Amino acid sequence: MSTTFKAVVYAHHRKEDGTYNVKIRVTHNRKRKHLPTSIFVTKEDLTSLLLMFANPQVARIVADNVLGG
Repeated sequence: MSTTFKAVVYAHHRKEDGTYNVKIRVTHNRKRKHLPTSIFVTKEDLTSLLLMFANPQVARIVADNVLGG
């Protein structure tokens, strides 16, 4: 079975200061785990549905430092 990794942001995990924690979703054998990171983003850094990183600098940081490039 393959293991997949994806950086995700959840709307219901918004902090009081308006930031969201980027989490890494690890899927293996149809089971998911969410690992928190030390990266926080604002709503302006995300697309309207919180599906992707709208800010290319944030996307690069996540890809390089969290997902391994």
